Amino acid sequence: MGAVVEQIQQTYDLQVSGYYSQLQLVEEFLLHERELSLETDVNKSFFEAWEKESESTLIFLQENGQAISAGGTKMRIDMPSKLLLDLKNGYNIGKLVRLDYDQKKKDGYLVAIPCQEYTINGETYTAIGTVYDHSKLDSMLKLKGYHGKAYLFMLDHDGNITYTNQSGDKYLRNYSLLKHLKGEQAITEEEADLFKKKFDNRESGVALLGKQNPYYLGYCPIESNNTILVCIVARGVVDNVLTDYQKTVLFTTILMAGFILLLFAGLFYSISRLSLADQKAEYEKRNNELHLQTMKEMEVVNQKLK
Repeated sequence: MGAVVEQIQQTYDLQVSGYYSQLQLVEEFLLHERELSLETDVNKSFFEAWEKESESTLIFLQENGQAISAGGTKMRIDMPSKLLLDLKNGYNIGKLVRLDYDQKKKDGYLVAIPCQEYTINGETYTAIGTVYDHSKLDSMLKLKGYHGKAYLFMLDHDGNITYTNQSGDKYLRNYSLLKHLKGEQAITEEEADLFKKKFDNRESGVALLGKQNPYYLGYCPIESNNTILVCIVARGVVDNVLTDYQKTVLFTTILMAGFILLLFAGLFYSISRLSLADQKAEYEKRNNELHLQTMKEMEVVNQKLK
């Protein structure tokens, strides 16, 4: 379980770090001057090519959570002020968000980096971001080994969910995972306090919880955007996967042992054949020597008879 969580963490870190690097390239290309125009042919071509290649929506953010897309659509990003403060303090962020624009709502995974102040149409902006369909992350982080039965969560400093592979509004919008688990009676008050301390201290580990319905809860920090990864899997699912793994290892071991026995049997057979051949050669040599000796003795006897 610990190895699985570590693998997910590395996969997520690698992917999101790539997103941050792409945004830094966007910043270097666009923000040579403090005034950014969305209307120039060069910028329009860049926006179109970049969004097509990245399969995301490029947006420019203000400190208050207001934003404008590369296409000029103004929108409000529903996310906690803590993340806006992180951006202001120079941290990269990643979170499932809800975008409100043109009387429409859209959910997506926002990745954003802070940058020096710039203006668009006279308004000041302080960050650049891009919004992905969160199914892209779902696909990337899918746990094939657990047959899609693992629950994944990314938590911010306050323990609120910034990403999950589970559907449902309660998981999506600034909801505390520990409060949810307490409400479902999956953890006790004492266990919730213990995990909060571990999350605050950015520790890693795996715990077996739940008496009636036991499950594993694995957790570790993600350094690229100061979040905590949590993976929850029912004990029965993990045990079944472990049993399948043990069966595979046992079958492989038996197969290798059989192969080694065949090698040794072949080797012993070859040695045995070689030994028999040596014995036969030695016997024929000895027989020839005896035959020659007998012939010599008979020749001596014949000479004496003459």
